Amino acid sequence: MSVRSEFDYQRFVVQSNLVYIGSLVATSLYMLVFWVIGNPILPWTSLVLLIINAFVVWINPKRPRMASFIYISTMSLHGVFLITQLGVTSGFDFFIFNLAGLIMFTDWKAYWRVLGVLTEILLMILAYAILNQQGLQFVLTPAQSFSFLIVNTFINIAGIANSVAYFRNLVDQNTTRLFDLSITDPLTHAFNRGYFDVKLAEELTRIERHASPLSIITFDLDLFKQVNDKYGHPVGDEVLKQLVDIAKGTVRNTDLLFRIGGEEFVLMLPDTNGSGAFVVARKIQRALRQNKHPIAGTYTASFGIAQFRRGETKDSFYERADHNLYAAKHGGRDLIISDDADILVPLEWDPQWESGHPRIDAQHKALVEFSNSILHAQPEELLPLTKRLAAMVTAHFVDEEKILNEIGYSEASHHHAIHQSELGKAALLLERADVSSKAVFLFVLNNVVIDHMLDSDVDYFPILQDYLKTKAL
Repeated sequence: MSVRSEFDYQRFVVQSNLVYIGSLVATSLYMLVFWVIGNPILPWTSLVLLIINAFVVWINPKRPRMASFIYISTMSLHGVFLITQLGVTSGFDFFIFNLAGLIMFTDWKAYWRVLGVLTEILLMILAYAILNQQGLQFVLTPAQSFSFLIVNTFINIAGIANSVAYFRNLVDQNTTRLFDLSITDPLTHAFNRGYFDVKLAEELTRIERHASPLSIITFDLDLFKQVNDKYGHPVGDEVLKQLVDIAKGTVRNTDLLFRIGGEEFVLMLPDTNGSGAFVVARKIQRALRQNKHPIAGTYTASFGIAQFRRGETKDSFYERADHNLYAAKHGGRDLIISDDADILVPLEWDPQWESGHPRIDAQHKALVEFSNSILHAQPEELLPLTKRLAAMVTAHFVDEEKILNEIGYSEASHHHAIHQSELGKAALLLERADVSSKAVFLFVLNNVVIDHMLDSDVDYFPILQDYLKTKAL
């Protein structure tokens, strides 16, 4: 095994230490056995081997290659000596075979491993030659020989099984790591485009059987090129990773995030209809607005949503979402465009939208009521009604700005800029023939009506309320 990473290095050290410590225990027991059977030499050679094995265990964490070389060399020489002392019927020649296999698990260079195996073969030949020429140096009883054979057979089979289990575990773990690398974007750790194609095909097969909804959200960082040009690609990479972290923090574990390329991502939402996907996109959009990168500052993204329609192809499904993303980018950015989000529940007036000013509150309520009246309009009525809603919003913004100037609101000019931005985006979308009327209505409803009252208007409410109290006195 090659030590190619810290993870592999530690795994190799742990596994090799199991072998070395096992040898320490076995050598200690054999030393006692050799003393009991009365061999005058083997207890002392075992003691030397025991000391060397202890040294191997000590240096292994720091020098695993040296440790394995010392261990295999000394064990091989001791094995040859045991064969010449006790013969092949004792089973000590099994250790030579086992050591030859163990060489292949070291982190030695390939040619050293081959040379090591060849050396083990030569040592076996040498041991047999010495045994054939000189005969046994110490004669065992049949019972002793059989006992050694049984014990050595068990030890070596256990060693081989341990090595095979280690190798199989190593293969399984590396296969898993390679698979994870093959489906993951290395920068952001979102899934990659290839895995998106695989999972989309799987999901479409699944929903055909279970008739469950499936939606995707394509989103793209706005003006990302300017981030790279102004702050450099390392900062751009940080922004991409931060975007992925934010997106993952707002979705379920079953939702899958993919990096399609550059700054474009796709979020796959199983068992989620267009309305649910719209809610998810708004969560990500708000989270981005509230986030601030330490160098690049605040950034936004544009979103396109599509819910799978029965009978359409995988490509047409993705193209609809991508088309909506394109419309969002060219409609003013920081937009969510969907032609599948159905708002079935009428809006309910929220007390937090009350400013305390009669005219502003009356206009806010009128916007909510008129929006509710559009929810179930016929398709051909949707665009004219949306234009009328946009006109009501424009008139409300004019009145609101007059009131803010009257009370001396310090952020009045900023509030005016927000109004102009939202109205400009709405005007662009109303002019686009390739964006559905429903998508335009949902933008005006969510971004201009609801989000504006929740995010922007509430900022001036305390100042307006204090002004009204002072005026009443």
